[in-house]
Amino acid sequence: ADRPRLLHAIIVCAYKEPYDVLATTVKSLRSNTLAANTILILATEARDDTADETFVRLRDAFGDRFRAFMQTKHTLAPGEVVGKSSNERCAAIELFKYTTALGIDPYTVMVTTCDADSHFDRVFLEQLEAEYCRLPDGRHTLFDSPINTYRNLADCNLLVSIFEIERTQYCTFSAITFQPTQSNYSLTLGFLHAIDYWTPDNTSEDLHTTLKATAFTNGSNVVVPVWSLILNDSVAGFSDRWTQAKRHMWGIEEAAWVLSLFSLIRFKTWSRMLQLSASQMLTTTVVPPWLILLFPQARELLWALPSRLLWWLAATAVAGYLYTWLKVFVREAVLHSYILAHRKVMLPLSTVRWATLALIYLPASLLGHIIFNTAATWAMLFHAVNHVHYGYVTAPKDLGMALDSAKSVLSAVLGLGSARSARDSSLGSSLQSTSSACNHGRKFVFSVPEDQPAAM
Repeated sequence: ADRPRLLHAIIVCAYKEPYDVLATTVKSLRSNTLAANTILILATEARDDTADETFVRLRDAFGDRFRAFMQTKHTLAPGEVVGKSSNERCAAIELFKYTTALGIDPYTVMVTTCDADSHFDRVFLEQLEAEYCRLPDGRHTLFDSPINTYRNLADCNLLVSIFEIERTQYCTFSAITFQPTQSNYSLTLGFLHAIDYWTPDNTSEDLHTTLKATAFTNGSNVVVPVWSLILNDSVAGFSDRWTQAKRHMWGIEEAAWVLSLFSLIRFKTWSRMLQLSASQMLTTTVVPPWLILLFPQARELLWALPSRLLWWLAATAVAGYLYTWLKVFVREAVLHSYILAHRKVMLPLSTVRWATLALIYLPASLLGHIIFNTAATWAMLFHAVNHVHYGYVTAPKDLGMALDSAKSVLSAVLGLGSARSARDSSLGSSLQSTSSACNHGRKFVFSVPEDQPAAM
């Protein structure tokens, strides 16, 4: 075709984010090859007294290339929680009203939600649209770019750096068949409307949306990877990364939500959703396989083996670790030398830093998993025994740009009660039954560049 098949809409959620952080994100979107066919939405909060000024500055600096540049203001309504999900939900509902008023089919609008510190490659929207076109019918599909937190890797704590390298490599190289969406992902506006948008009283919005989409599509592999990396910032400090790890592992609440749906959906679909929400978080993450070596019976069994067999097992283990070490750093060389070489926003890692990471990788990798996976999961399991609420904390990120970006501590309530189960079980419900909470006290502002048409 001689014109794009999709109208793109990008939702950038922001609450008191520094202007420079948002400007980097918006600038990367402005440089996209399909920016002229893109609606950019800055999703702000009514309680943010800097939102209007920030929006005007961004619109004046970068708004000329977009089809439209919009701002939404979300006022927290009863039953909602502070966080990304309630904010992006309101932005999406306003987008639905705007596009349908223009007579645009919501299934021809591709919505991408992203964090405020996301940096896009200039061909991201092209790659997203190409993945959509490769499918026989991509209207009810989630499109997920592998997570990459390398922008400020050079400034991170060494243990955090190793953990982020492993996390990024898993998403980029290992989980290529299927994985739940993380942070930045896309779906058609029609699909978003069909699953009742984002759930406004939920914190793990990416995993929760994957589960809702899985239920809607009867347990299918609903997530398709988009091979264009979106760069984000790591949480640089150790204590801040621990805070973030606990928030990530509070996703165990999704397993409880799925259990509550047992009588409402087909067993095959339910079991698929349970696998996605609990198979790793409540198995190998909670009880790593190597813990069996702490039992005296296991050690006695090893010492009872013939010495030649013991040497063979030890040599195999060492060879396996050396292979893993080599694979990790070969992949890093490929990522930094080829795939990410043109992404100039990344802080360079010195030779000494690389040598240090290589030297400590094996023990630091094990320690990182113990702390940020196993210990964080157990902390949330113990918390869940006596609480159904967990305070939403956004850990500060060191952006590597001489910014003191200590974030506000946000409180939120994560309900596991019947209200959420009843609402989310009706995944195909219409907007009319749920839009009232999002319409309360919100201002909607948009700007269309003079040289761009207002409708398709």
